[in-house]
Formats: sequence, structure tokens, C-alpha cells
Amino acid sequence: MMGSHWAAWELLAIAASYLGNVQLAAQTIVINTCSLTYQIPAGLSIAVSNRAGNLLGQSRARRSRIASYVGLVLGALSGALSSAFCLVVASWWGSVYSSDPDVIAAVAIIMPICALFQLSDAVNGVSSGVLRSLGRQTAGAWVNFPAYYFIGFPFGLYLTYGAPGMGVTGLWIGICVGVTIAAIGQTAICVSADYVEEVARCMAQVHKNQHFAAESDEESNASNAQLL
Repeated sequence: MMGSHWAAWELLAIAASYLGNVQLAAQTIVINTCSLTYQIPAGLSIAVSNRAGNLLGQSRARRSRIASYVGLVLGALSGALSSAFCLVVASWWGSVYSSDPDVIAAVAIIMPICALFQLSDAVNGVSSGVLRSLGRQTAGAWVNFPAYYFIGFPFGLYLTYGAPGMGVTGLWIGICVGVTIAAIGQTAICVSADYVEEVARCMAQVHKNQHFAAESDEESNASNAQLL
């Protein structure tokens, strides 16, 4: 999940590098801003992963579900606040990084799209944490990879280099579409999960690991006895 997410950022930067210095500068500023605002949902993602996962390990299905839902709501709220921030500062945010009026104008155009991106990215990040707590990283990967690389990124490339010719704005529209699809997909998995069944699956995995560890200890003790 995380690999798909971060690789998409790198591809976005590479795609923007062919658009000229002004567009690349604006892209860099907006990515830096998104990385800054993402620290809140990233922290929530780690917290909900640990909290909900520990509660599953304690066979507390109801509390684990509540922790997951609270994390998702807080993620959405943090994304909404970041969206509001991007809209409020859109007209002058570029001047924090550059004195070039063209760069400032380009950033002002991208920031409203970045505002839409904030909400989806926050929910996507926290829902990834919930999936990690459930041990369903594979499901998250199956959602994220096609959302980014089969839908979002190709659509962004078309808007940028195809007939619309939207420049770096097209790239951001594409990545915004991709992350929104990923957020919806992952949230649907989180909400539809049966936490009683998840506890049973978790306990089965714990017992399996304990059995494997016991067998490994026996083999190690037997090997040590032979050496003696």
C-alpha cells in the first residue's frame, strides 16, 4: 500500500519535469505542502493500526471496531481542515517558497485541486492503518495499485499531455481521482469487516505462530544437545 502511494509521488514529479521550470517549481511546492499536511493523518494511521490491532489481539472485537471508526472520522476531519487551509492560502502560498510571479500564479491554480486531494488522501492514509491492524495489507494493495496506476496516473497524463493540455494541473486532477477511488475502496473494506471474524482469524494466526515458535525451540534445543 505504502509503496504504491510513494511511488506515485515520484512518478508525478518525473511527469512534471517535462513541463518546464515554472510548472516543476509549482509541482514541488504543492508536493511539499501535501507532505507537510499529511503528517497528521500519517500519525493517526499509525495510532489506529496499533490500537485496533492490539484490541483484536485481546479479543475485543467491539472496541477494535470503535477504534477503527474513530480513526477514520478523525482522518476525515484532519483532511477537511487541511483542505480548508489550502483554499484559504491558495492565492499567496507560492510566495512563501518563491518570488517568481509565474510560479506563485501556477501554485494558486493547483491549490484548489490540492484541497480536494487532502480529504481523500487523509481518509486513504487512515484506512490503510485500519487494514494493517486487520492484517489485510494485500487487500489494500489490490485497491491502491489499480487506483493509482490504471486509473489516476494515466488519466492525469492524458489531461496533461493529451488533447486537454492542462499542464501540471492535469497531473493533480488525475492523482486526485486515483486517491479518491483508493480511499473509497479501502474505507468500504474497513466498514464491511466483521470484527468478530477478524478476532477469530487473529487468534488462529497467534496460535499458529506460537506453535511454530515452539517447534523452532525444540529443534534448537535438540541441535544444542547433539553438539554437547
